[in-house]
Amino acid sequence: MGKPAPDFETAFRAWLKTALLSEEIPEEVEAFALRIFQTDTQENRFGIELYGAGEFSADHDDWVFDEIWEPAARRLPIDDAFAGGNWEKCLAKTRTLLGETIESESEIARVLTSRQGMGIGYEDREFEVLEFE
Repeated sequence: MGKPAPDFETAFRAWLKTALLSEEIPEEVEAFALRIFQTDTQENRFGIELYGAGEFSADHDDWVFDEIWEPAARRLPIDDAFAGGNWEKCLAKTRTLLGETIESESEIARVLTSRQGMGIGYEDREFEVLEFE
């Protein structure tokens, strides 16, 4: 009998660790973005992707579309049990999970906060912008 699948929170942190710590991130990356998207599968209705942007502004979110870097592990499916049935709930829960990750004293948090900021949003809608000092 195989090991049970990890919960999404554990999978999310493991994915970020792989995406951010297993390859060199170019200095030109000014900010990171997490974008939730709808999938074409019935198994997991949503997924999340991570990429780096070449500019950042705390005043607007246009910069999230200036994608200049992507990790080899760009995408992660979001478990339907975590997603909560619609993109608004999925985004809210993922935003909370991201906040907990950033507030931790982990290596992941150090890498994420080493840039000017971060954005999180759904597909091409408005992104929430987080500015780091």
